[in-house]
Amino acid sequence: MTIIRTSLAAAAVIAILAGQASAQTGEGTPAAGTGPVGGQHQMRGPGKAGKFGPGERLNWISARLHLTDEQKAQIKPILDQEIQQMKAIRTDKSLSRDQRRGKTKALREETFTKIHALLTPEQQKKHEQMRQRAMEKRQRKLDKMQQSAPQPPAPEAPKK
Repeated sequence: MTIIRTSLAAAAVIAILAGQASAQTGEGTPAAGTGPVGGQHQMRGPGKAGKFGPGERLNWISARLHLTDEQKAQIKPILDQEIQQMKAIRTDKSLSRDQRRGKTKALREETFTKIHALLTPEQQKKHEQMRQRAMEKRQRKLDKMQQSAPQPPAPEAPKK
């Protein structure tokens, strides 16, 4: 009985490790050593998938666009500035939800444009593809959230 339990436990560990190894070979995952701990995204609070800071994000972008050291040095301050401005937007209680969304979208666009200008034509093409995938992912997430949101009750028919 003990041998069976041990064998099952060993098989489970092997299956888990095999699954992790195959999951890390996908195109959408960061290259080894380029993302946060273990290549996994860390949550930074309830409902916030604050993927990673400017250093990890620079590594992530660099791994996909094959940035030169000069490009990395030029892009890092842009990402640092974006993080600071994003924090300011999130903590500004005078803004409505729609205003925060608008400012966040404008900031993402501004950051994209600044980085895009520093890239070679080949890198720009890949950067645009990355942007398109990110926009599609955000839209799917928004659609999913809207589908799972509680629906308001239907208005009652007037009584006669």
